[in-house]
Amino acid sequence: MHLDDIIKLINGGCMKKRDERRLAENEVIFKQINKDVDGFLHDVGVQNLLVTPFYCECSSLECRERIELTPAEYERIHKSLRHFIVLPGHQIPAIEQVIEQRDNFNVVEKKTEIPSPSEVRHRLKELK
Repeated sequence: MHLDDIIKLINGGCMKKRDERRLAENEVIFKQINKDVDGFLHDVGVQNLLVTPFYCECSSLECRERIELTPAEYERIHKSLRHFIVLPGHQIPAIEQVIEQRDNFNVVEKKTEIPSPSEVRHRLKELK
């Protein structure tokens, strides 16, 4: 689902709980990828030395844009499981609110239930 399609769905007032959950699942996928990158940087001991291009954690599965920040910044933001990093304009007000604005990204907090990575993996296996 493209970001424009998501916005049309929301603006049309047709957002259902199932749709909200799917959008949250999409964001969990990118957050898990970013956590894996962060873990690798820790394993090799360079977590405080590099500015790293993390994936935008927005709801669009087609989004492959990157947000540059240090792994330490990434970890600080994600101390709460409800926080995600997104590019400006990629937030979906129906399911999240911007709680911090930076020059190159926003931190959003989910209003909806957040599925666990294992729940998302299970759904993705069902789609195959």
